[in-house]
Amino acid sequence: IDASLFWASEYKIDGFRFDLMGLIDFETMNELAQELHDVNPKIICYGEGWNMYSSNLADRMAHMGSKKVIPTIGFFNDKFRETIKGSTFNPKEPGYATGNLDNINVVKEVVLGSAHNRYMFKYSAQSVNYVECHDNMTFYDKGLYMSDDTALIKKQQLLATAMVILSQGVPFLHSGQEFFRTKDLDENSYISGDEINKLDWALREENANSVDFIKKLIKIRKDFNCFKLKSSSDLEAKTEVVSLASGSIMIHYNDTCNLLIIFKPIASFETIIIPEEYSLLLAQEQIESNDTSEYSLKDIGVYLFKKGDEQ
Repeated sequence: IDASLFWASEYKIDGFRFDLMGLIDFETMNELAQELHDVNPKIICYGEGWNMYSSNLADRMAHMGSKKVIPTIGFFNDKFRETIKGSTFNPKEPGYATGNLDNINVVKEVVLGSAHNRYMFKYSAQSVNYVECHDNMTFYDKGLYMSDDTALIKKQQLLATAMVILSQGVPFLHSGQEFFRTKDLDENSYISGDEINKLDWALREENANSVDFIKKLIKIRKDFNCFKLKSSSDLEAKTEVVSLASGSIMIHYNDTCNLLIIFKPIASFETIIIPEEYSLLLAQEQIESNDTSEYSLKDIGVYLFKKGDEQ
């Protein structure tokens, strides 16, 4: 606690991530979060909430099973990761963004911060949504196990990254995720050296359009207030998530802003009807409109519509 307070007060560090947080007792984590928030109420605290304690003290540790008693601390949401990307430990097993529609009801929960009706958390802010981090394979490398079509993998990864950014909860992006970082299929690169772990800036230049698209998604999240719904009651009142026959998901956020978001994981033709008062805000892939309300979607991607001039 003293060390964290020193970093926060002297160096103005405003985010703290705890490795293997499940090995720390939740009384300590609650005290730590409270004291840090006394220094700066905007400090974020989150960590790995895996339950790794084997003694009779396990129920006093700060793992995800104790989430009800540590509501101001975030957890890496591995259910979001496994559902959207696919199995971390079986690289050939797909998730929603890679074409698996089997768990679509779970997808509808995790995009609401896993907090609607307290599905996993009391507040969506406890859910750190991610599809890749420094551990395990990057999304792109996992994609190579399932397909040799790199254009397809990039579309799927952009969709997954969009789902991280546009879902309720806390978005987490791995450095280089925006330009399809690869570690040459290395699943556990902590001892692999710079050759594997370095950021390849040539990929940044090669995938500049994708980087620009993700910048636009981040700007939308910052500009529109409806991505910050925390409680189950707010999620119940101000969101609606429906699954379409195609396997696509449509989210309606209706707070101080009014957005329709479509996540489309399958490359198939479908026609959607959007109310006339909505206009296209951003599209990952080409979209066609025959009139003011009928849109034709053909490709994997994310598609956003906003109502009027609301923000």
